[in-house]
Amino acid sequence: MHQPDETTSLQSSEKTPFEQAWEVYCTTINSSQNKKVKFIEKCSQFASEWRDPAAAINEAITEAESQDYQKQSRKMVRTYLLPFMNALTGFTGIVDALTTLHPIASIVWGCLKVAINSLDQCARLFETIHSELVSLGDHLENIAAYGDLYQKNKKMQRILCNAYINVIRFWHRVDKECAKSGPKLGTPFSTKKLGGIISDMHEDTVKIEKCACLLGAQESRDECRANQVARREAEQERIRAEEHRRFQRELDEEHKLVTVLNRLPSKSLNEQCFARQEKNLRGRSQITCQWLFSHDEFLQWQNDPSSPPILWIHGPPGSGKSTLCSSAIEFLAKSSGSDAVIFHFYDFAQHLSPEQILSILAEQLLLQYRQRLQRIPDELQKIITAPESLLERVQNVIKVLIRGYSRVYFFLDGLDEETTTKSSWDDAVLVLRFLAKLMDDSPTRVRVWCSSQRRDCISKGLQGCRSLDIDGYARSDLALYLSEEVSKLQCSSPPDQASILDTLKSRAECSFIWAKFMIDALGKCWSTTRMENILKELPETLVEYYRRFFERLEKPHRPLACKVFALVIFARRPLRLEELTEAVWCLESEPQKELQHKAKPNANSIRTIVQPFIEFINTNSTNDSSTGEQYTCRILHSTLRDFLVDHPGILCDNSSDLRISAEWPALACLRYLGQSRYSGLLVRREGRWLDVTGDPVDCHPLLVYAAKYWDKHLDDITTADIGSVESFITSPNFRTCVQVQSLWVEAQFSFFSRPNESHGFNMYVRRVFPSWFARAETGPGQRLWTDYRRFLHEWIYFLSCEQCGGEKTCEILPYVGQLDRIWFGALGPNNFLSRLEGKCTSFAFQTDVDSGEVQYVFDAVSEAGDEIMILRIQASRPDTCFRDNRPSILQCSCESWILSKQHLPKLQNKQTIQLTTSSCNWDLYAEPVVDPVLQKGKAAPAAFGPDCQTLRIGTQLYRRADNGKFVALLELHYLCDLSSMYIEEFACHRQFLVLTSRTNISKGDLKVPRNEEDREGDEDENLEDPQVEGDELDEDPEDEDSSIAIASDSEGDELDEDSEDEDSSIETASDSEDSGNESTSEGSTSSSVDFELEDDILPPWANHFGNEDTDTDNESCRSFDIGGFGVEIDAEDRDDISDSMEDLGSSSDEDNAIPSEVFDDNLFRDEEQHDWEGLSSKHAKKRKARATITVFDTQSCTRLFRLRQPIKCRLFASPPVFHPTKSLVVWPLADGDVLFVDYLAKSYFNRRLQPSTPNTGHVLMKIHFSECGEFLHIATLEAQGKAPELKKDSEPLPPIKLAVLVCTYRLSRRKTARSPPQQIHRIKLALGQTTRLHVSKMPFTFTWTSKDLYFSCSGKALQVYRIPLFNTTEETAGEELPPVWTPRKPFFLPHSASNRAVYYFPPADKSDKEKLPARIVIGSDFAALKDIEPNEAEEEYGVLLMKRVIGHSFGRKGEFHPPVGCYVDEDTILGGWVDSHARANILQDRGVGHLDPRMPMERFNPDDDCDLEPFIY
Repeated sequence: MHQPDETTSLQSSEKTPFEQAWEVYCTTINSSQNKKVKFIEKCSQFASEWRDPAAAINEAITEAESQDYQKQSRKMVRTYLLPFMNALTGFTGIVDALTTLHPIASIVWGCLKVAINSLDQCARLFETIHSELVSLGDHLENIAAYGDLYQKNKKMQRILCNAYINVIRFWHRVDKECAKSGPKLGTPFSTKKLGGIISDMHEDTVKIEKCACLLGAQESRDECRANQVARREAEQERIRAEEHRRFQRELDEEHKLVTVLNRLPSKSLNEQCFARQEKNLRGRSQITCQWLFSHDEFLQWQNDPSSPPILWIHGPPGSGKSTLCSSAIEFLAKSSGSDAVIFHFYDFAQHLSPEQILSILAEQLLLQYRQRLQRIPDELQKIITAPESLLERVQNVIKVLIRGYSRVYFFLDGLDEETTTKSSWDDAVLVLRFLAKLMDDSPTRVRVWCSSQRRDCISKGLQGCRSLDIDGYARSDLALYLSEEVSKLQCSSPPDQASILDTLKSRAECSFIWAKFMIDALGKCWSTTRMENILKELPETLVEYYRRFFERLEKPHRPLACKVFALVIFARRPLRLEELTEAVWCLESEPQKELQHKAKPNANSIRTIVQPFIEFINTNSTNDSSTGEQYTCRILHSTLRDFLVDHPGILCDNSSDLRISAEWPALACLRYLGQSRYSGLLVRREGRWLDVTGDPVDCHPLLVYAAKYWDKHLDDITTADIGSVESFITSPNFRTCVQVQSLWVEAQFSFFSRPNESHGFNMYVRRVFPSWFARAETGPGQRLWTDYRRFLHEWIYFLSCEQCGGEKTCEILPYVGQLDRIWFGALGPNNFLSRLEGKCTSFAFQTDVDSGEVQYVFDAVSEAGDEIMILRIQASRPDTCFRDNRPSILQCSCESWILSKQHLPKLQNKQTIQLTTSSCNWDLYAEPVVDPVLQKGKAAPAAFGPDCQTLRIGTQLYRRADNGKFVALLELHYLCDLSSMYIEEFACHRQFLVLTSRTNISKGDLKVPRNEEDREGDEDENLEDPQVEGDELDEDPEDEDSSIAIASDSEGDELDEDSEDEDSSIETASDSEDSGNESTSEGSTSSSVDFELEDDILPPWANHFGNEDTDTDNESCRSFDIGGFGVEIDAEDRDDISDSMEDLGSSSDEDNAIPSEVFDDNLFRDEEQHDWEGLSSKHAKKRKARATITVFDTQSCTRLFRLRQPIKCRLFASPPVFHPTKSLVVWPLADGDVLFVDYLAKSYFNRRLQPSTPNTGHVLMKIHFSECGEFLHIATLEAQGKAPELKKDSEPLPPIKLAVLVCTYRLSRRKTARSPPQQIHRIKLALGQTTRLHVSKMPFTFTWTSKDLYFSCSGKALQVYRIPLFNTTEETAGEELPPVWTPRKPFFLPHSASNRAVYYFPPADKSDKEKLPARIVIGSDFAALKDIEPNEAEEEYGVLLMKRVIGHSFGRKGEFHPPVGCYVDEDTILGGWVDSHARANILQDRGVGHLDPRMPMERFNPDDDCDLEPFIY
């Protein structure tokens, strides 16, 4: 048997055992061995055709042997020879016995036996081959299986390689034997060699089995070891998982802790409390305060649950009350174990609100709770984010936390420091009342410590509580303290020490601060004599000591000392040393100029002059702008502050008036903010904000303090210069101040809420102007405050960007602080902020003259965006009207504004129109109707035409003359009584006028019917012509109203005489002309196949959607902001109106808001639903809804066309449109029906626009003709809802998806008005979803150009989409639709833009002489306001109650906000146009957007159509 060498095996380790064996076998063949070479070639040929070469070769050998086995010679051997040989073999033993007796017979028999054996071997050779080949297949499968199983075991691979070599040898021997013939057949040599090969193969089988058993045992052992290792690893993994879960729990608890702490306004305040506690303990003598812990009052308060829970410690100034409080805190914290000890030190230098103080207590409780229980109550997160006031939320947090303690001690020290003002004491009372409520709820759990000087208000507030006067105990402690300190003095003898001690005791009484001053003075003496002299020189009282210090202050140092003490005492919070230095520097420099470097004071000089009365506390921290330590400046003791407040002129003399007053910090703030370097906005470069000189503002330490507190310091001044305050507010520096507040003053522009008497909440913002300035009856204060309030209302969302928490999706965050993005010019020319410049030129369509009070405001923008019309209406009823029961008078002011180049808008025309309410049927539009369905989408009382050339006031129509004035179109033009009509939409083209309506509202539908007197007055007024004041019309005499001839109409003027059950009717001015619905012509206009859509050939009556309730749009669009209309959408999107002003801007027009349930009835049409009424049962009307269209020729005074047709559902804001050159009017009816009217030929036809998705209805449909008149564009706002199903009243409204489908059609050139348009382009824009939409004031606008449609959405940020109207040939060939474009960069709009129409107009064509840049125009706004006067406490709190918007309805007294606009550069400001990824896929082969003729539906008849049969499958 051949054995491969080790080297060959290792070299071929990456090959399979068979491949290795094949290579080894081939290397043993010489070139002279032709038969073996041919055998190798044949095997290679077989192996190349199979994935398993061994099985392929074996099969080929087996087949060859089988063919040889079937040969005739082989059959004869099997048939005759083998039986004969078997029989002979049975007699060989007998013959052997007989031949042994005869020698010659033995020789003969031996020869015969050899022949017989040869024949036997020959006969049995092929039987052996055949049987071995049968079993060889299984053998090869076993070898292959072992090879796969032990691929990495080299020993097994060697055994398998040898096994394959023997198999190949066997194959070769079989092939060789099958090829033999004649005498060589079945030679003994061949039989012996074959037997050896077979023996080797059997040995291979045994070796493989033995190796497999050995390897199996090894694997069992390895598996056991692996199991042990796995168990150890599992145990370690379990430990790690447990540690991870514990870490995750800790992380979750830490996250909850951080979440709650971030909601508490106590940042850095607790650090001050802890620092105050440490300072008191460091300055305490260890032998003092020990009497407290054995005092009965304290012990009963601590241990007796039935004792009063409040302990009031009171004593004279400087008697050590704060030190005693700190000692009690330390004692209870060490001895109470699981009890909580919470404390706060009131400070006269920093007044805190009740919310801040309770937040300090809540934070300490929370930290101790977390440290003790290692968890945070789950309900805290819900409480801290509840829709309640901050005060209530913090109180609820404390209530929850104290449940986890058996005893909670609250320490409040320095209550007397809050009695300086009434508002501060009221805040302290709020805290005490809350703690008293806690004690009432948990009398055994809550204990409160209060320490203060004795004040009448405190005594009254704590009446009935346990009190302890520490006067006597303080004297005892003071004696101990003095004894200890005197013993440290360098005195000659004990009698001298006793004498000094007696003197000190008598003078100090119970004032530790006075005692310390005297000890410090004696400590500087070098002898007993000097000490005695010092004692004689020292004053008798602390007040005299203060007086002597200031009187002895050197005269050159007094100006500096006056400023420093005034700044420190009257500061709103403790100043840092660098802030104090900067403030003094500002006061020493000239006003409104840069700080003179020579005037900068030295910090060491300041410290030398004012010490020891001002402490400089090291805060042990550094920042980016400082390399040394920082110090906080604090007055030494409240007694010194009281002295300086009572003696402000202590530093005055005959030559100077150095009064220590609040005027110094107020003057410092105003001067600092008024520097020329703040005359422009700060600019951010390389991560740092720079002023106009390029100096980083982080090197201006006083900037943030001055920006935050300048108005608060002015509140403290009784006589202030109003002129200086006005000068600062109206200067550009004020905008920089607002910028600083926005960047670095926390919650400066946040909203605050406080409960009101009606159990609601009033919204507040922080006050910015001094209270006396805004309230002054004379002067500019009230006007400036109103202007600023207007600015704040529009842009507070931009200034308060920090409210978003730094979310990555926040669009404002990258632009925070960039106030040049604000539309200052849009605030109006009368607003003092409008003079400030920004990145873009903004403006308001308003004159300098106040327009006065208005009740109704309407506006319109021309299609080109270069003209804006504004109509203001004031309804008045003079006394004579009351006496005579005459109708009210409408005073109308109409303005026309023009935009040209980049100039500010110019008032082109202003016209006054006066008419009565009865002459124009005003009440039909202004008064609400009974039926809520009719109220939805009701026409406005007045409106302009799309081209701004026509005007409707009530039912009275006006057209624009050549001089720009509007001229009334009298009723004689229409041959009917306009007062009986209800006009919704209208359009005018040359002399042709079209009036349309989809509802018919009469006076009987109004909620408030008119009385008989008014009706009589109406009849009298019907003959009155509207009066138009202004210039005379500059037009030809033929166009005068008086010269218009009256044409008779044989069919009458009344439009309501048609039969209600008639499907449609048409009336024309001529009886001889046929009119009606006609079959349309295909026209002759050739169209390119490249522009045809593939599904236009579908039959229009096919059911394209069936009952599928699936949306196959695959809308991968980003959400868009429609939150101003009561919408909640997913935030990936953006999220938009989420601030506190949402309800202020979106609470209007609730009567006109259509919820999604109304869409289910009035907009959605199920393709399977044949019997549908369009209105729900609860809104069902007794009469059918009908659409009416009437076309007039105002020049010939004839009515050309009229059609009335029933409609199934509503469509809003979808006016008719005239063709620019042909006699064609296109008007969207409803349910996708589009009416095409040839008003000169008196013919019409309908086409139905297929929606793009199932269960989809049309909200509005805008139609536009190209300038050449060859193309028709239709933009449809679609609303997709779920399939109709029963909904409970308690369930929320299901959302509806909004989308815009834009289609372009080619019109026939020859038969434009008769041939249906052919669709050549369509594209869909997904908008997101909503549950409510105001159809009377749509939040979308459409701007048409020759190539694109600009679709704009109302919102605080510009949301405009550029939708292409055509496909290019290349794009169509590539089967790719053009994308929908949107600006790359965000562009922010005023907040009220969420409730106003936002128009976007691209730059005008370059061929225009006066090219207009891209511009944004925002429509007018009318807000009815309710004034709520803030009380005194609220004003002292430093907030300003905003005027609350109670509605945007017309007819109320309120504020009129005119249209505003802004010029933008599309490349630099908007960043160009990019793919919005908002284009949605359109269902293929559904006829979407195709204008199909409506086919009649066969309705299901339950009586005749119920011919049923069983459904088997």
